[in-house]
Amino acid sequence: WEKTQAIQEKRKTKGIAVPKFEMKTSAQSWEKTEENIEMMRYIQQYTPHMLSVYGWKLLVYMDTIELRPFRSMAKLLRLPMSSGLQSVQSDNCCRCETSTLLAHTDLSSGDILYASFANVEGEAVPYAVLADHNLKSVVFTCRGSLSLQDIITDILIEPHSLAASGRKWGFDGEKHYAHKGFFLVAELIRKRLQQNQLLHRLLGVYPKIEADPLEETDPSTKAVAEGDLPDCSGYDLVIVGHSLGGGVASILSLMLRSEFPNLKCLAYSVPGCVFDTALAEKSKDWIISPFVGKDMVAHLSWESLLRMRARTLDMLRRSRASKGEIYESVYRKKKLSNLLYDAHEIPDTPARNEITNQIQELSMSAKAKFERIPMHNPGRLVHFAKVKTTKQSRFKRVRTYSPSWIDQDDMHELEISTRMLLDHFPNYVAFIINQTAHEFIPEF
Repeated sequence: WEKTQAIQEKRKTKGIAVPKFEMKTSAQSWEKTEENIEMMRYIQQYTPHMLSVYGWKLLVYMDTIELRPFRSMAKLLRLPMSSGLQSVQSDNCCRCETSTLLAHTDLSSGDILYASFANVEGEAVPYAVLADHNLKSVVFTCRGSLSLQDIITDILIEPHSLAASGRKWGFDGEKHYAHKGFFLVAELIRKRLQQNQLLHRLLGVYPKIEADPLEETDPSTKAVAEGDLPDCSGYDLVIVGHSLGGGVASILSLMLRSEFPNLKCLAYSVPGCVFDTALAEKSKDWIISPFVGKDMVAHLSWESLLRMRARTLDMLRRSRASKGEIYESVYRKKKLSNLLYDAHEIPDTPARNEITNQIQELSMSAKAKFERIPMHNPGRLVHFAKVKTTKQSRFKRVRTYSPSWIDQDDMHELEISTRMLLDHFPNYVAFIINQTAHEFIPEF
């Protein structure tokens, strides 16, 4: 509450209108200029591609939360048939993943140039290369976290040097770092794309980098070689991903830029620990990172986790109420002074002094490992902030969101909220972006 008041006061002094809820301190609200309308259209147009690679499990989930769990079964039966596609690897026997991909994007089976649904921790996540002739784009889309293997990839959070990768793929990686788990996945995908030359053949680009042989026979090379590729000359190359997939997409786009300098990247709800400070700033040239509300993952980094731990221990040290009263404050408003001591009023007791010592020890041990390499979200950050809630009925509320550019400095704190997880779900991100685009773009 104190932080919210400070933000509102700062915005008032600058003569900026103060929305009621979630605007960040550095927020630059979007006016309805031609440039911002085009940016909104660009972000909205690729949400189906972002959702599509999540497959049939997300389709079932989306119907379940609407209390219509059996509707998804009928949808699965009506999905486009996709049997016999040589360009698809590791789908199930019913080809549900591929069929769902087609259903989300309204593409035909011939527009799936290659798709792999293999999922191995620290090595492979599902991805697809699509030709969208309506948007004049070749789209690479990568799935976010949906399995235990993905979670293991997520927790490989240690910064990984990009020096060797930069020399290999033609970018400046000296003194730059990336999330290790995301890097390992992106590196293998980059090797496969160089070996099968799918993007080069589609876009008419002569390969400048020699392909390294993979340890095993790559199924993508045979699948691509045997398939007929459409003519995509003059198309844009757009790299898309959500969450984990957004991190992989960001690093992959960096590796591809030497051969595809005009590519674009959309990293939806990307974690806050993908690139080091300098590289995150450089990546603003080609990466846009939209996120919604109080998305926990977008604020997630080693530094934000340390701050959250320190704040939690400090609240425990300052607590003046019983556990029952604290739990009661979740659903009943209570004065902060009834729950916490002020900093100068904390009683001098052995238990509280022990917590103080623990905070100091943990702070020193953390600095020795990761704090020397601060990590951030990639690219330019677009925050869809909730600015109004309208109650339509007893059980239904409509939330209105507003887009704004924000700075990296506003992403250092994890915001505890009942919506911190829901705001990250890909279907909700797509819903809010489409809803906002409908209000923002004339004649949408």
